[in-house]
Amino acid sequence: MHERYGFPLPKISLERGNRCLMTDFIETKALEQELERVSKTLDVEAGAHKAPLNSLSDSDFELLLWSLYKQNSGTAGYYDKATLMVAGADGGRDVWLTKNGNPAGLVQCKRLKAAFSRPAALREIIKFILFAELDPSLLKNGLPFKYSLAVSSDPAKTAVDFFTSPLQWLEKNDVAVSSYLDDVIGDYESFKGFTVADKLDRVKLQLETFSYELIRPSDIDTMLDERPRIRERFFRVRLVHSEEKIEGYLERISGGQRFGQPVSDKDRGVLDEALQGKIEELRKSRFFPGSDTTASALRILKQLKDGDFSQGSAQVRSNAFGACGRWLSRSEEKEVAEEAIKQSKALGECNDAVIAKAFLTEPKDWTECLKALAPLDNPEKVTAALMAVKHGTDSEQALQWFHDADFAPTNIDADGKVVLLSCQLDAQNWDAAYSLAISLQEEDFSQAPALLHFAGLARLLTVLPEEFRDADLSPKLPPALRGVLRVKSLSLGRHLVHRLSLQKFHWRQVA
Repeated sequence: MHERYGFPLPKISLERGNRCLMTDFIETKALEQELERVSKTLDVEAGAHKAPLNSLSDSDFELLLWSLYKQNSGTAGYYDKATLMVAGADGGRDVWLTKNGNPAGLVQCKRLKAAFSRPAALREIIKFILFAELDPSLLKNGLPFKYSLAVSSDPAKTAVDFFTSPLQWLEKNDVAVSSYLDDVIGDYESFKGFTVADKLDRVKLQLETFSYELIRPSDIDTMLDERPRIRERFFRVRLVHSEEKIEGYLERISGGQRFGQPVSDKDRGVLDEALQGKIEELRKSRFFPGSDTTASALRILKQLKDGDFSQGSAQVRSNAFGACGRWLSRSEEKEVAEEAIKQSKALGECNDAVIAKAFLTEPKDWTECLKALAPLDNPEKVTAALMAVKHGTDSEQALQWFHDADFAPTNIDADGKVVLLSCQLDAQNWDAAYSLAISLQEEDFSQAPALLHFAGLARLLTVLPEEFRDADLSPKLPPALRGVLRVKSLSLGRHLVHRLSLQKFHWRQVA
């Protein structure tokens, strides 16, 4: 129990020194059965070559890499068999490569929106080397071994530099290697009998013996281009239709409904695309003061119940009902929100429906909302929890809760980063706001355009001298200028934050 909040605070990360390693190899038959259950994610427009890797689940990203390496096993040369190995307390799976039954390589699979760094990569490599100390069958002296890192987002420059010239870096950074080794030993219960003094030479030798490969998203795209059947297994290509064409489809579908004609799979796909577009548009715009989220959600619900979208596929409609229920949960339309949640659950499983149900608890009783959201086991739920604390308290307490619960920006989605960044600015936590702003990726801005506003504001504030951000400068201003600004006192930092629409944003009960 947490002393401050009276109930356990869920965490995504595990505590230091409390993680035990395990290993297991998954049979090919089991992997092929798992492939049959893969749920295709929406691909980019036909003709483009950038697969939405971060839209895959962790397990599907691992299966994708295994499928690609399995298909290449006859031509790669350095291995002839690929399987998945479970190694680690988090249940993460990596592609294990062998040749003639002997270890030949490992492909570390990292589906992360954040850029993977050199320190993170080195710790993973060292963890595997120590793992091999516990299980010597994983590495055999005298045989070549390739360590590959496959990432779903472009890696940090430090990681690129290491994988480009690993030996040069290793020659000059004994102290860093020793520090990373100490971190890994301290992180895992399985290594409690190891010491840096005992293992450093062995680790350095293995690091220098390995060959390395960095597999970026563009490399995975190239592999998918060469294996179109694997792309089709994991991704559903979205054909881009003009608005006129979609309207024509909708009119034809509506006409068919009146005459009792069934909707074809092709037409249902067009309906799903149009519905997903409506939901995505509202999801992105709801943070802006000019957006009438309630009215828009009610219109979509009407189309879902007895309009064009009533003929969409079950899961897409479930997601849409859940999203509308979530956005209405903090409006006056709570009964409509309840009904939308029921409709969503009747059609399938939906994260937004769970969040909507939690938001329907008393707005001021944010602890009850967090209990309804528990466990906070995905970025969407952590984001919803941060919203709940912010709505029930204020920016400073929301930031304190986020810190006490041991969460980081990597634990929330793009919408959560909008809320976190706005709270940091509102609380005048300028340095934290700037750090978050410069860490944002292109994908974050695409998913939550409101981040452009807040990130720009956070960067703008850094050009102000620190002593000007909080000090009252109004006595130094001419009376006429004070009249134009309509302020009795002026802190440049707070003035910029609140004059640039942030105050309106904070009064909006965004769900």
